[in-house]
Amino acid sequence: MTSTTHERRCGEKDSSTEETIVWVELTREQRIYYRAVYENNVGTLLKGSTSSDVSSLRNVAMELRKVCNHPFLCDGFKEDYASKHGASRRMCGKDGKNVISTQNPLQEASGKMILVDKLLPMLKGMGRRVLIFSKFTMMLDLLEDYLLSKAYTYERIDGNIRGSDRQAAIDRYSATKSLDEAILGNRVGADVDVEMNRNIESLLKHGAYDILKDDSDAAAAEFSAQNIHEILEPRTQERLIGGRGANTFSVATNTERDPEPAEELKPELEKGSKEFWKDLLSDACKASEVPVEKVQTTPAGS
Repeated sequence: MTSTTHERRCGEKDSSTEETIVWVELTREQRIYYRAVYENNVGTLLKGSTSSDVSSLRNVAMELRKVCNHPFLCDGFKEDYASKHGASRRMCGKDGKNVISTQNPLQEASGKMILVDKLLPMLKGMGRRVLIFSKFTMMLDLLEDYLLSKAYTYERIDGNIRGSDRQAAIDRYSATKSLDEAILGNRVGADVDVEMNRNIESLLKHGAYDILKDDSDAAAAEFSAQNIHEILEPRTQERLIGGRGANTFSVATNTERDPEPAEELKPELEKGSKEFWKDLLSDACKASEVPVEKVQTTPAGS
């Protein structure tokens, strides 16, 4: 899962943009809900990517993208999280009385929100202001709630804001003495959608194998405990966008992470749908006596 930041290079004739990609760990809760989406839709997965089932696979992929942004974007997950973590948020104080944990579920349930929570104070301390984009309006709602809880000043310019109001918000943010620290906006990810439609079944298999084969919580716990500098140092990839070679990238990377499938994974991805999912989700496949036609997002047992 990745998050990106951009910086315009000034004083260069080609006005290229520098993009920094930050690899973000899924939290333990995101891993649980990620698995739940696969298990609750195993009937759809077993059918594979026949022409009549591609739209159902796209629905599954969309739910997974929501989980990777924040579990609360999926129907039922916020309530499930609250029911499971409400009691654990009460901790015993030194005097033996119960106290409420100060951790905010908006940030602790999502790897991207953990990054935002640690990145914004650093950027604020540097005198920088921030533009935050998301394809999901619901994600902007969560970000707005988070910014309010942290007393950040901000503007919002998504598609629900009228043209004149949007321009006024941009003007306030851009003013020389503006007090706004962030601006929230929509971004349409057409390039991602095209890739998703092109090879939807392979993408679902790849994502499932990476997450479901590794149930360790160690990486998530380490990511949550690290400060922003410890997070950024081993997890960033930088590249230039645009400039003289339009639509090309000049990439300098300091991470060993590779988005391409590992050699040992390729044979797994080449398996037929039924064989692959029965190997990876054997219990869910056995429990699935009839195909699941509708995307369900509530974890079993909730």
